[in-house]
Amino acid sequence: MKMNSASTRGTGLSRRRRSRIRTVVTVLQIGILLFMGATVGVGLGLFVSLSKTLPNINDFEAPEATLVYSSDGILLGRIFRENRTNVPLKNIPKDLRNATIAIEDKRFYEHSGIDFYGIARALIVNLRHGKSEQGASTITQQLARNVYLTQRKTIQRKIQEAVLAILIEHNFTKDKILELYLNQVFYGSGAFGVQAASRTYFGKDVDELDLSECAMLAGLPQKPSGYSPNENIRKATGRRNEVLEHMVDQGYITRNEAQEAETEVPHIIAKRTGRNAYKAPHFVDYVAQILRDQFGDDVVYGGGLRVYTTLNYQMQKIAETALRSGV
Repeated sequence: MKMNSASTRGTGLSRRRRSRIRTVVTVLQIGILLFMGATVGVGLGLFVSLSKTLPNINDFEAPEATLVYSSDGILLGRIFRENRTNVPLKNIPKDLRNATIAIEDKRFYEHSGIDFYGIARALIVNLRHGKSEQGASTITQQLARNVYLTQRKTIQRKIQEAVLAILIEHNFTKDKILELYLNQVFYGSGAFGVQAASRTYFGKDVDELDLSECAMLAGLPQKPSGYSPNENIRKATGRRNEVLEHMVDQGYITRNEAQEAETEVPHIIAKRTGRNAYKAPHFVDYVAQILRDQFGDDVVYGGGLRVYTTLNYQMQKIAETALRSGV
């Protein structure tokens, strides 16, 4: 009987202990769920709050230079605050698209605006070297920053950038995002977008670029001044070769194609700025003033007007030559 009584007391203690453990576990589970719910709620609240203060991404259109042509079809000059000519993605060589993705955001078609794998990789590299050597901003984040935000490095701006990147990915296709980026980004020497950059450095339209030239352009946005072929052709060529290596590693081109492109000597045209970039500077200035009076500065400097004038450039050159000979 004593043994049975002791056994009963032991069983009761064991049940009470298990009951307390279950109570503690239940409380912990409820606490974890409440914490997760609060975190999600705060996150959603922050997202909604920031979304309301951000610009409407569907309203964006990159400002574009006004082009002034002669009556015989010669481009006389470009009037702009930002030297840019927008082009559709289909007019941008595939090599330039691939080169940009290879060097800027190799997981572009896989992530949803933010590349968490890239962030982790960059963090490890930077910790290993003790300094910031590698960034993790995706093409979408760069687009968000360049179009809608400032370049200030603050926590609020980084959060806004992340939110905008997610919204951009939700509203646009990947190809549209790439097209917007390639028309928006700064390539140095006053050129915004691939078309203006192609004309600035190579003197031809972007759809005429070969692999070597595409790789050189793709390498510029990270450090436009440092890699500018107008400023330092050696660094520009080295950066081009780095881009080509990334393209090989990611399967966009073969080793032989890269080696052939690396041997190509870049043909960079002389840099022309200000009124020196005009073929008929006094006439272009006159046209610009008429346009500003009629349409206003915003339209003239960023509206992408195409203006066809009565001046015949070939006859103008003949007249100027005759005048100089007679003086």
